[in-house]
Amino acid sequence: MDFNAVLLELFSGLDGKLHIPMEVFDDMVHQYGSPIDINALATEAGCEVMVGRSVGQEQEEYLIISKREAV
Repeated sequence: MDFNAVLLELFSGLDGKLHIPMEVFDDMVHQYGSPIDINALATEAGCEVMVGRSVGQEQEEYLIISKREAV
């Protein structure tokens, strides 16, 4: 199973929000070497992607993946 398939399965089963530090995501992309279109995977799984920033001195950036709310 390739890494994109793993992410798609993870996002599909998501109940709530998933916070991924940007540094961790960048490391995953570098390690697996395959292009990752996080927005396309999230959309396919019925999720949306936002970028957030932590409060405090460090101000780390995070990808926030959450299920899209039904309208």
